[in-house]
Amino acid sequence: MNASLATKTAELLKRTDSLEQDLKAQIAEVSRQSNKLFESATRLTQCWSGSYFGYHSELYYGNFERTPLDRRFNPEWGGIHGIPPGWRSRGSDEVKAHIETEAKAKFEDVEINSKEMNRIARELQSKVLVDLAPLHELEGLTNEKTLLAEIEAFKWEVKASTYAHEHVPKTFVSRDSSAVAEGAKYPAHLYYEAEAHESLSRCTFLVEFLRLAKRFLGQVETQMSHLSLDASSSVTNSLDLVKIVCSRFHLAAKQLQERHEKRSTLEIKDEYDVQDFLHSLLQLHFDDIRSEEWTPSYAGSASRMDFLLKPDQIVVEAKITRPGRANKEIANELTIDAARYRTHQDCKSLVCLVYDPSGLIKNPRGFELDLARLSDPRLAVLPIVVP
Repeated sequence: MNASLATKTAELLKRTDSLEQDLKAQIAEVSRQSNKLFESATRLTQCWSGSYFGYHSELYYGNFERTPLDRRFNPEWGGIHGIPPGWRSRGSDEVKAHIETEAKAKFEDVEINSKEMNRIARELQSKVLVDLAPLHELEGLTNEKTLLAEIEAFKWEVKASTYAHEHVPKTFVSRDSSAVAEGAKYPAHLYYEAEAHESLSRCTFLVEFLRLAKRFLGQVETQMSHLSLDASSSVTNSLDLVKIVCSRFHLAAKQLQERHEKRSTLEIKDEYDVQDFLHSLLQLHFDDIRSEEWTPSYAGSASRMDFLLKPDQIVVEAKITRPGRANKEIANELTIDAARYRTHQDCKSLVCLVYDPSGLIKNPRGFELDLARLSDPRLAVLPIVVP
C-alpha cells in the first residue's frame, strides 16, 4: 500500500505543479478584472443616498458623481422635505452598466472564469482526498494528516450574500415612513460589490489551495522517503537506519515525557539535550559511535562533530530551533558543516537532524529540499526536520 501511496503522491505533486503553471496567468487576469469591478462598485458610495430603506436605497446623485456638500441626501428625513436636486432613482442594470464601463470588465466573465478554475481545482482536491485517504491508517505523520484535513475542509469562496450582509449596518432609522414601509433593501452597488468580491475570493483561495496542496504533497513525499514506509522492504543499510531514528526522534521524545507517576525524566530544552537523547537512540543500533571528533579546518577554524559512525562513514549533526534561531541561522550552520565534512576522509553522508518542537520552520519540507542541494559526489547531505 505504501509504495502505491508514494507513487500517487509523486503523480499528484506533478499534477499540482502543472495546474499552478497552467492557471497562473488566468488567475492574475481574473483577479485584476474582479478587483477593478470591486473598486468601481465601492466608489459609488460617494454618490449614493446612504440609506437602506425602500426607495432611498435606489437614489444616486447626478451621473454617478460625488455629491456636493449642499446637496447631500439626509437619510433621517428622507423625502419629507423633498428630495434635493440632482438625485434620481437608478435601476440595477444602470448601476451594473456604469460599473462595468468604468472597470472595463464584465461581471459575467469573471464569474464564469473564476468558477471554471475552481471546478478544475476541486477535481484535484477530490483526487488528493481519495488517493491519499490511506494515509490515515499509517502511524505518525501527524502534520501531514492535519494538512490533509485542511484540504478536505478547504473554503473556496466568500459568498456574495455573506459579504453583503456583513456590510449592512445592524440598525438604521429614518423619519420617512413611506420609505420605511418598503423595508430594508441592499443598494445595487453593494450587491455588485459583493459579486465582484466573490469572484475575487475564488482567485485568492485558489492560489492558497495550490500552495497548501503543494506543501502537503511535498511533505508526504519527503516523509515517505525518510521513514522507508514501503512495508515490502526492510532496512538494508545503516543510512536508512539513521534516517528512521532521526525521523522518529520527536515520537520518542514525547513518549519519554509520559513516565509513570510523573517521575523525573530528560527534558529536551537545548542542543545538548537533543544530542544526549539522540546518542542513546543510536546506541540501540550501532556499536561504534564516536562523539566530539574534530572536523577539518574551514575558514581558519575547526570544530567537533556530534556523532561519527566511522565504519559506515556517516556523520550525524543535531540542531534545535528557538526564537531567533530557525531557518536562516540553522541553514547557515549546516552549510558550513557540509563544507567541513566534504573533506573528511571518514564522512560520505551527513545526516542533519533539526529538532523543531515549536514549529518555527514554517516550510520544513522546503527547508529540507533546499539543504539537500548541498549534496555532491563527495558528500550526501540528508536534512531531516522533525516533527
